[in-house]
Amino acid sequence: MPLRRRRILGLAIEEHAVLAAEVSLSGSKASLTRTAELPFREALPPEDPQQLGQALRDSLRRHGFSAKSAVIGVPARWLLSAARPFPPAGPSVLASMVRIEAERCFATDTDDLVLDYAPGSAANQGREFLLTAMPRRTVDRLRAMVLAAGLKPLAMAPTSMLLAAAMKPDVPGLLLFLRPRQAEIVIRSRGRFSAVRHLSLPLTPPDHGDPALPADWRRAVAALLARTAALTPRAEDAEPDALVIWDAVGLDPEALQGVGEPLGLPTQLSAGLQNLGLAPPSHPERLAQPAVAAAALAAAGARRSDLPVDFLHSRLEVRRRPRSRRRIAWAAAAAIAVLLAAIALSAQWRADQQQVLALQQRLESMQPDIEAAQGLAERVALARRWADRRSRFLNPLKELTLAFPAEGGIWVSNLALQDDMRAVVSGKASDEQTVLDALDSIRTRPALASVRLLYLREAGVTNREVAFSLTFDYLDGGGG
Repeated sequence: MPLRRRRILGLAIEEHAVLAAEVSLSGSKASLTRTAELPFREALPPEDPQQLGQALRDSLRRHGFSAKSAVIGVPARWLLSAARPFPPAGPSVLASMVRIEAERCFATDTDDLVLDYAPGSAANQGREFLLTAMPRRTVDRLRAMVLAAGLKPLAMAPTSMLLAAAMKPDVPGLLLFLRPRQAEIVIRSRGRFSAVRHLSLPLTPPDHGDPALPADWRRAVAALLARTAALTPRAEDAEPDALVIWDAVGLDPEALQGVGEPLGLPTQLSAGLQNLGLAPPSHPERLAQPAVAAAALAAAGARRSDLPVDFLHSRLEVRRRPRSRRRIAWAAAAAIAVLLAAIALSAQWRADQQQVLALQQRLESMQPDIEAAQGLAERVALARRWADRRSRFLNPLKELTLAFPAEGGIWVSNLALQDDMRAVVSGKASDEQTVLDALDSIRTRPALASVRLLYLREAGVTNREVAFSLTFDYLDGGGG
């Protein structure tokens, strides 16, 4: 059901900027009024949300924005996410199971997180959901910043997920959202989300204004996409059919067409406002192309039921019941109800006795089935101890693999991992620069700390290969 508001503002939060887009609603029609890219010196989320909120308010006024309600979009690098299967259950039971599973897979106190989940694909007889979480402190700061800007926050969701929601729901695909020095990937199958990831390497080449993008850049992007997609579990019928690129950088469309070829997927460029169902602004000079992504937030705000997740109105947040103003009247009514129930209980006591006897007899007849069910439950519990456990030593191997270059040139011959998660790695490389580049890449991984090179020397006298050894500490839960 559309919201009854004339104008809605979309605010896509980035590291040092806010992308803003205003959508005007007239009945069932929506049109993009204006967009802007608002840079800030202070990093987001702000330490002082009041001060930055006032600066945001002044910037919006200078650019002519007049909407009073806003949908906040957050980058994927602030998220924790994991796809998990759940058996069929009602909303309240499912919410309890999701909270328990979040404590297991996010390895942090859920009181410090705001949790929500997006519907996923079918998994056996149950359903797979995409669990998402954001630090509660970050959510509170962003809400305070928007309030200080004189706006009413309607919702808060990942920007790239709302961009993916604008794709055709019946086509499984990968969405690649490109921004300067960052990129995000969303895996979506038949309208249901499987993963949302921040790609840790800077994907936009330094000469992104050059129409002829380097072929090695396209191959690096495809390798990183393939690696991310391979590490994301999906149902067998959810293999991607296309790679959709939402370019908010302004790269040459023809140069982007080959990005999906190494994956064996056709590449499609997003149609922008046409995918969002928005009419373009009447004044083209008001359209800032990088900020068009924020229009997806404003468009989704007009139809709140389409939001995959909402950290301001989570499905898992406990709703407090409002206090009644007529406590005495309710107490009197409750007392009368108890009295009537006591009278009815006294009159039906004999009938209840007979019913209890009948139930006891039925329970005795069901005893063989109960014993069979208990045996089955014990066998399932034994099997789950083998199937549900994931070795914690696989996580540092995954982080190290993602840090090494996709094109090769360096390899590991020995890896020693201690119980305190300190690792010693040795191997060989084609030259010294390859080792130094790999060392810099390892240091960018949040989960790998105390990275130190132990030695770097020639491997032999007949070739240019070098031998190296390094050490690092794995921080459990430090990865995205």
